[in-house]
Amino acid sequence: MAESLVILEYIDETWPNNPILPRNPYDKAMARFWAQFIEEKCNGGLWKIMWCKDEEERGKLVEEASQCFITLEGELKGNKFFGGEEIGMVDIAANFIGYWLGVVQEVSGMELVTRDKFPVLCKWMDEFVEHSVVKETLPPRDELHAEFEARLGAPSWKY
Repeated sequence: MAESLVILEYIDETWPNNPILPRNPYDKAMARFWAQFIEEKCNGGLWKIMWCKDEEERGKLVEEASQCFITLEGELKGNKFFGGEEIGMVDIAANFIGYWLGVVQEVSGMELVTRDKFPVLCKWMDEFVEHSVVKETLPPRDELHAEFEARLGAPSWKY
C-alpha cells in the first residue's frame, strides 16, 4: 500500500489547485508521518486480524489496533478531518478505516470500532463517507459485503 501514498504525493504535486497535502513544510511532514502511521500500524494490523487463526495472537492484534484508534482519535483534535476542514492525505490513507472496516465488522462480527469506544473516530468516519467527493467514488456497500463474505467465510470469533 505504500505505493498509494507515493501516488497521492504525485497527484498533489501535479494538480496543485486542490491540494491533498498542506503547503506548510512542517504540516506536510506531519501529514506524511500520519499517513505512513495509518498504512503501517493501523491498516496492516487490521488485515492481520481478519486472517489470523490463532486466538491468542488475534487478541494481541486487536489490542494493537485499539491503541492505533486511540492515537488517531487524539490526532483528530476536534477537527472534522485529520487536516482540518477539508479531506487531505491522512484522511485518504485512512479510507480503509472510514468505509471498508465497517463492512468487515458487519461480515465478521468484529466490533473493533464502535461509537461507545471511539466516538470521535466514528464521527470522522461518518463525515468522511458522507463527503460528496468520497461518496461518489465508493463501491456499493452491498457488493463489498458480498466480496468480504466470500473472502472471510463465517469467522467463529467476535471482538
